[in-house]
Amino acid sequence: MTPVQWRVALTAEGVPFTEFPGWTERGRDDATGKVFGPVNGVLNHHTAGTNSLATIAVNGRPGLPPPLAHAYLPKPGVLALVADGRANHAGLAAKNSFDAIVAEKPIPKPDKNSGSVDGNDVLYGLEVESLGDGVDVYPRAQYDTWVRFNAAICRHHQWGAGSCAGHLETSVEGK
Repeated sequence: MTPVQWRVALTAEGVPFTEFPGWTERGRDDATGKVFGPVNGVLNHHTAGTNSLATIAVNGRPGLPPPLAHAYLPKPGVLALVADGRANHAGLAAKNSFDAIVAEKPIPKPDKNSGSVDGNDVLYGLEVESLGDGVDVYPRAQYDTWVRFNAAICRHHQWGAGSCAGHLETSVEGK
């Protein structure tokens, strides 16, 4: 999706969003020598932390340069677009899981023996603020934006809900 397509799709789906400075030029394509796309789905993550926008967009984590997703969704529910190019969000996805996403079939348990796909090349990434501890709840506004974000991308690409997954459903790296 181009920056214009992102804006149109999110607006049409009623997603409240902001644009983190430089998001339209941010990505890892040049650094990795890999081109982002063609894209085949959306991978949803939780941050395992709070106030993670700067980490996701510009700081990264030790051993993992930014951007760490295409968008960040904090508790208040206003999405921040952080990257338009390849992002370090997915790592290796099990081929059996990835194939199911592409085919919009039920996603099987990730199987390392099926091979792997670099999910950073072929999946949009969303980081949703949550500690991921089973106690930290997703407020209604955050959850609503989360659903609308996934719907906006699917509608743009003419995909169904089967093109959306969580990291647990794809990772062969224990993420």
